[in-house]
Amino acid sequence: MSETFATQWDACWGNEESQPWYPDEQVVRFLARYVTRRLGFDANAVRHAAGRPPSGLDLGCGKGRHVLLMCELGIRSHGLDVSDVAISFASAWLKSRGFSADLRTGSMTQLPYTDASLDFIVSHGVFDHALHAVRLGAVSEVERVLKPGGLFFVSVISERDSAFGHGRPVEEDSWLVEEGFERGIPQAFFDQERIRREFRRFRTESAVLCESTTLEGRSLIGTDKHYQCDSRYYLTLRKPA
Repeated sequence: MSETFATQWDACWGNEESQPWYPDEQVVRFLARYVTRRLGFDANAVRHAAGRPPSGLDLGCGKGRHVLLMCELGIRSHGLDVSDVAISFASAWLKSRGFSADLRTGSMTQLPYTDASLDFIVSHGVFDHALHAVRLGAVSEVERVLKPGGLFFVSVISERDSAFGHGRPVEEDSWLVEEGFERGIPQAFFDQERIRREFRRFRTESAVLCESTTLEGRSLIGTDKHYQCDSRYYLTLRKPA
C-alpha cells in the first residue's frame, strides 16, 4: 500500500466537508434487488435473498455510509479503506448508532479476507481513483474473496463526464485531480470497452449509465467542484459459479 496515497486520502477524509452522510441511491437499489430488502419499520423486518444474513464488504468504504446501511439491513458487514482517518470516523459513527462491523485499514490489492468468504462486495467510486495496475490487482483479489456466484457491485466514472481530461495526465484516460478535496489523487475514466476488458473475470448482470446534466445554475451533485455533466457507470457483476 502506497504511504503517499494513504496520506492523500487521510487529508481528503480529514476535511469536515468531505463526509457523504447518505448512501448512494444505486447502492441502495443494488442491495434491495440482489441482497436484502427491507419489509417494515422494525430492524428485523428484512428479507435476505439467500435466506440467511449474507456477508458483505464495502471496498473503499470511506467514512462508512454504506457499511452503516448494511448494518441496518442485518448484513454481516465489513469495511476496508486505505485511510486510517476514514476508518476511525466510520468506527465512531457505527458505535454511535449501536452497530458494529469488521472495519480495517488496508489495500485493495491485498484484501485481508480468506478465499471465497464473502457473498458480495460493493465499491462505489473507488476503482476509478486507482491506476491501471492497481485496478487489475484489485479485480483479482475481489474474485478471490467472493464466493462462487457472489456479486460485485462497482461504480466508475464515465468518459462522458465533464471532468474528463482535467488535471495532469498520468496514464491513458487518467489524470491527477488538481483541485478540491481529492487534489493529487488519480482519476481514471471508463468507456464500455475498458469496462469489458478490466472486469472480464465476471459475468455482467447489469450495466447502467447514470448522468446528470446541469441546465441552469450549479449542480447539487458534489460539494467541492462542479461540472456541467456528471456521468457514472454502475455495474452489477457476478463471479462464475
